[in-house]
Amino acid sequence: MTIYVAGPISGRPKYNKPQFEEARREIDAQGHTALIPHDYTEGLLHLGCPALIWCLSMCKCVDVLLSCDAVLFLEGWEHSAGARREHDLAVEHGKPIYYYSL
Repeated sequence: MTIYVAGPISGRPKYNKPQFEEARREIDAQGHTALIPHDYTEGLLHLGCPALIWCLSMCKCVDVLLSCDAVLFLEGWEHSAGARREHDLAVEHGKPIYYYSL
């Protein structure tokens, strides 16, 4: 099963990548494949405009989320505008949803 990991990124130290990586390791250890936003968005940081980076990142992440079998939401997702939108999409498209606490 391919699982997209969603959660807060903006305004977090190191863009919250350590928490995403920890979730990925646990998912992979269970024999599944985890996809995290950082794999698709780090190349956009050079653009310099935070609003443009956020919009382009969301476009990429939505494509990845929709291609996955399920979505795992990290702790604090409900305080993230992007993760809330991803949650709405996951619900709308009938994706199985899981919640992860560190």
